[in-house]
Amino acid sequence: MTPKDEETTLSNVLSINVKITDACETATVTKPELADLTWAMAAATKKTEVARWDTNPENCKARMLYTWTVPAAILDKVATTTDGSGEGGKIELTLDGESDSEGVVAEHTVKLQIKGPAGTDIETGFVEFKVTVGAKVVAEGEGEGTSPPTPGSESPAWKQGPSAKATVEGLPQIISTAGAAFVASGAKPPPVRR
Repeated sequence: MTPKDEETTLSNVLSINVKITDACETATVTKPELADLTWAMAAATKKTEVARWDTNPENCKARMLYTWTVPAAILDKVATTTDGSGEGGKIELTLDGESDSEGVVAEHTVKLQIKGPAGTDIETGFVEFKVTVGAKVVAEGEGEGTSPPTPGSESPAWKQGPSAKATVEGLPQIISTAGAAFVASGAKPPPVRR
């Protein structure tokens, strides 16, 4: 503002700062409760979709921004996110795949934060939950862990797991193998009592 006296411009200039604030930058929000997640690597893909939070004013709901904070130990290894940007965009955390990187198999704290349209943090506008990533589950019969076969035997009974019982079908082979080993040793059979 520049004051004038008739046609003379006076030297006392008054400056005023005008700040225009979008009401959505200071909106209040209703936070959801997000349940903790447990997932094993290489299991079926697990997606957690979060609905847009209710806001006051209500017309801010579609305009708010969302930011995920995911620990580096799992981000882009077994965890990916989408922030809901774009029309019809979803706010999701996806757990998928497997990684042998250190620190993946552990309990992690994940954070989702809501912000105003210009990126202003909303006071207390975040939720945290636990994501526990477990080791890959090995299907029964995969990998190591079966009992070693007895030399000279290809019987299915010898291929059973450590806690399995020999099958009835394998008994003749077991008896035959034991009898042959007994004869080969040159030992005399015990007397038969009648």
